[in-house]
Amino acid sequence: MLAAEQHCGQNTHSHPWSITLRNTGLTLRYWLLRLKENRCGQKLTTSLTSLRLKVPTISDSSDTSISYILSYLCEAQANHHTAKCNARANQDNHLQSLASQEAASHHQAEAHVLQRRAAEGPFSQTKPCPTTQLI
Repeated sequence: MLAAEQHCGQNTHSHPWSITLRNTGLTLRYWLLRLKENRCGQKLTTSLTSLRLKVPTISDSSDTSISYILSYLCEAQANHHTAKCNARANQDNHLQSLASQEAASHHQAEAHVLQRRAAEGPFSQTKPCPTTQLI
């Protein structure tokens, strides 16, 4: 996995991957689909259901009012923005928890690789996160 990531180079990702960044991105996608469903009158229940299964923390009362959807969409955008700003720390925490799980499973070589990856990732230099205007 490390060799493949290094082979691809740093231009493949703008932010270090973490489970937090993935979940906030999927949550944002969910609320964008809900907005599309509301504005266009399309039924996107299959896509919405699959996103809810991937991220069980999405809570939706199925209210169809635009104010309800926009309030959750703005919250999802803010959470995703924060996750992108804290991407390096989130990735380090994720890799450390994986390394701990591997060490507990007596897979010392895999744990060592994950710990080394957390210490010397391609995104080791953190940049200040610019402020962007949300919806």
